[in-house]
Amino acid sequence: LIRYEDFEQDKVGSIKQLARDLKLEPVAPIEDLVDVQFQPPGKRGRSYTEIFGRNLEMICRTCWPLASEFGYENPMGAAAE
Repeated sequence: LIRYEDFEQDKVGSIKQLARDLKLEPVAPIEDLVDVQFQPPGKRGRSYTEIFGRNLEMICRTCWPLASEFGYENPMGAAAE
């Protein structure tokens, strides 16, 4: 488990630590790949409901227990806590 912000600060170190945690051996260098964008950027200014639609409730219900431990705010407010 890793916070996105921690990954952003040290992508290579985070990936290597996750691999160690999963007992995976590196097979190729990753340094040149960590900043490659593999999909187009999302549109800014959209709400979580616009992005996830009816799936937002399920995402919050599933992810919220751990997300709250990382200090993230619940996009559905108290209703999903």
